[in-house]
Amino acid sequence: MEKNVNVNFLPVITMMQFNCFSLNSIGPMVEMLTGPRRFIAVYFSSALAGSLMSYRCCESPAVGASGAIFGLAGNMIGFVACTSAL
Repeated sequence: MEKNVNVNFLPVITMMQFNCFSLNSIGPMVEMLTGPRRFIAVYFSSALAGSLMSYRCCESPAVGASGAIFGLAGNMIGFVACTSAL
């Protein structure tokens, strides 16, 4: 019984650890580049968009902040690409 419970929760725990690490790595940099208001706006709009796409495209429930973190990463890539001289 214990083995079955652990196997079911291990991917969720691993995903949460990865999301925390990613947010801790990229979050302060994005907030410094864009400011706190835009950071919050991008984070929540990306989280909402990720949840809506997950709901639309997948039958199983989604857990986590991966959509928001990918949105922050995309925002940082776009910000750097637009502000750097090529």
